[in-house]
Amino acid sequence: MTGLMTIVAQASQSQPSPMSYLGWLLPLVVIGIVVTFVWNSLISVAVYRMSKTDRNIESLQANLHEMANKLVDARLRAATHEVNNHVQSLVTVIDDLKARLADNEDGLGALSGAGHSIEKDLIRSVDSLKEYVRTNAAEKRAFEDFCKETRTGRESLLQALAKLERQVVTSEDLKRILQEVRHGG
Repeated sequence: MTGLMTIVAQASQSQPSPMSYLGWLLPLVVIGIVVTFVWNSLISVAVYRMSKTDRNIESLQANLHEMANKLVDARLRAATHEVNNHVQSLVTVIDDLKARLADNEDGLGALSGAGHSIEKDLIRSVDSLKEYVRTNAAEKRAFEDFCKETRTGRESLLQALAKLERQVVTSEDLKRILQEVRHGG
């Protein structure tokens, strides 16, 4: 036990020197500085790459906007050109029609007279068709009335015939009646 006591006594008497703290503290500080440097380097590289990507995206957006404007302009020019072509062809046709009308004013008068005679013929045809329809309608009504009268006449004839059948005595009925009268009844 004395050995243990001597070790404890020596440990309590010896105080660590400030140099012993520096011995283990200095490597920790150096490691901290190196880690901080590496960390800051990594952050700097990441920020640089992000800013580079951001600049690339901005330039791509600018290019895209420029291309979209060019595309819209090209489409608008094409549509305008197409409309101009249609308008020009319409103007050409109208001018051609004006020239034809000026050359054929006499022909229009003749066409107007022919159109008037065709209109009269058409009116006559329509009137004759109306008359035909009226005549056929009247004949149809007369036929329907005749059929109705025929049916009623037939029905009354059938009723009279049925009445006669009830009144008419057949030859066998007559023989039977005669036998009853002969035999006394």
